[in-house]
Amino acid sequence: QEYIQDELNVLSVAYRTDTNNVALSAVLNFKLLGQQLGKDMKRAKQAADELSQDELAEFGSSGSISLCGHLITSEAMTLARRVENLNDPNLETFGDAETMVIMDFTPDEELAQMALAREVANRIQRLRKRVGLLPEDDVQIWASVSPGLKGTCTLGQVLETRRDDISRSIRRELRIGAVEQAGDMEVLGEEEFTPGGDDGERIALTVCRRSAKDD
Repeated sequence: QEYIQDELNVLSVAYRTDTNNVALSAVLNFKLLGQQLGKDMKRAKQAADELSQDELAEFGSSGSISLCGHLITSEAMTLARRVENLNDPNLETFGDAETMVIMDFTPDEELAQMALAREVANRIQRLRKRVGLLPEDDVQIWASVSPGLKGTCTLGQVLETRRDDISRSIRRELRIGAVEQAGDMEVLGEEEFTPGGDDGERIALTVCRRSAKDD
């Protein structure tokens, strides 16, 4: 579960085994059935639409059903599943014959911060790889934020809040601020990007190490 939450960037995962609000419907393979049913195709389609939930569930178990005197197998008819009474526009459903997943896409500040932390960590890892560093190389990672059009520094606050998460991900301390404040450093790689939003704040990432003369 921890892996699922991390990969999907979700706060929690809840499991349910009841299917009371899952409705089944028949999906016909018209190309395949057209040859088999001929002029009965329209009647079979209507009969399929009128199947009860119990009949559809039985078809799901047995893999065959009779429509208008024709034996219809799972090759010619499949089952679609949908969750009833989902009136929230932020909820989306996905599923197959075994599982239904409901994702809640309601905007959430904590999730937005987690997404930014992940993006920063991924960019740092790519930057380290681009400059040819090994995981054990003794380097410093710095991140600084340039204020946007409104003069705010919201991203800087997020970096401070999620500093420990990012540090764990990159397995090295993330230092917040301008690299110049660290003294005489040799810059190995830099990247600047705008995570998004209307304010135009930018994050600058720097990978560096102490200059040889400081050793």
